[in-house]
Amino acid sequence: MPLRTIGMITACTRRCLLSSSSQLLPAPRLPRRCASTKGAGRTPRTKTYSLVSAATSPVATSSLTSDGHSIATDLPRIIGGDDTAAQPVYLLLASLVGCEHATAAFVARQMKPRVNLRGVHFDISAERDERGAIALPLTTPAEELPHSRLQRIAGTATVDCDATQEQVDELSRLVKLRCPVANMVSLSGCELDIKWQKGGLPVDGAPS
Repeated sequence: MPLRTIGMITACTRRCLLSSSSQLLPAPRLPRRCASTKGAGRTPRTKTYSLVSAATSPVATSSLTSDGHSIATDLPRIIGGDDTAAQPVYLLLASLVGCEHATAAFVARQMKPRVNLRGVHFDISAERDERGAIALPLTTPAEELPHSRLQRIAGTATVDCDATQEQVDELSRLVKLRCPVANMVSLSGCELDIKWQKGGLPVDGAPS
C-alpha cells in the first residue's frame, strides 16, 4: 500500500481517537518516586490502557495509543503482507523486554542495597508450533490442535550495573514477578527462560 495512503489512514485514526477522547481514559503521569507502602494492600489500583486501530491492508494495522504513540503491524510478503512493519509477535517480544527493562529500573532503585542500574541488553528468541494457527480444516477439534501461543521465549539479559551476580539474580526474580507483560506471558503457559547476567554495555549497545 502506498505510504501516502498509510499516512492518510494513520491521520484518520488519530482524529478518531481525539474525537472519542471523552470515552478513553488519558494515560496517567507516573510519579518519579513511588510512595512507600507496607504490602500491596487490598484496594485495587487499576491502570487502563486504550488504543484505536485501523486496517491499512487485509493483514496490516495502524494503531494510535491514548497517549499519542503510533504502532504499526504487517506480515511478510511471503504470507500475504507488504512487509511495511514488524509482525505482531515481534511487538509482543519488544513489549516483553521493554516492560522488563522498565520494571528493572524501578526494582533496582528499591533494592537494599540499591543497585545502580545503567541498562539491560536483551538478546531473545521465541518459538511456537505454527499448526496451532494455520492447521486446516477450521473444524479440527481443539483437543487435536497444539496451542497457538508462543511455547518458549529464551535468551539473555546482560545487566550493566555495579552489583554482584547474586544481586542480579535477585533483580531477575523480582522483575519476573512484577513485570506485567512477563507475568501475563508466564501465566499463558509459555516458558520464559531469559538468563540475567552481569556485564557491561559499550556505546553501541552491544554486550561486552
